[in-house]
Amino acid sequence: MKSALPFLLVFAVLILAAWGYASYDPITPAILEARAEMTAGPVLVDVVNQGLSVLAKLIGAAGVAGVLAFVWKEIVKRRELWWRENTTRRWRGGPNAQWRPQPSVPKLKREDLMLLALSGKRLPQVQEERRMDDEIKLDF
Repeated sequence: MKSALPFLLVFAVLILAAWGYASYDPITPAILEARAEMTAGPVLVDVVNQGLSVLAKLIGAAGVAGVLAFVWKEIVKRRELWWRENTTRRWRGGPNAQWRPQPSVPKLKREDLMLLALSGKRLPQVQEERRMDDEIKLDF
């Protein structure tokens, strides 16, 4: 049923276009224009027609310019995003991120240090190198 939907939409549009074309009567506008020319004069009707034509063209051109400006702005924005993504080497998340959390070194509390001192065991090796003059100071 999903594959028939586009054909039904096209068929409906064709039916609406045929109905609109069949209901269009080219004689009625000609009669209305002839009556207007007889009432106001042919020069005034031509001036109004040309004025409305220019106004319609300006509105159409402004619409097209607006759409083109929007499309140009989107193209520029996507190009800048693409350029920034490709020129900067920043971390990107995802399934291939190659990121591992660093193992955390447990912090020893005062009680832990006292138990270690009483048990006679040595402190666990810390990854940082300590200088010789560093000492552990315990304040009691």
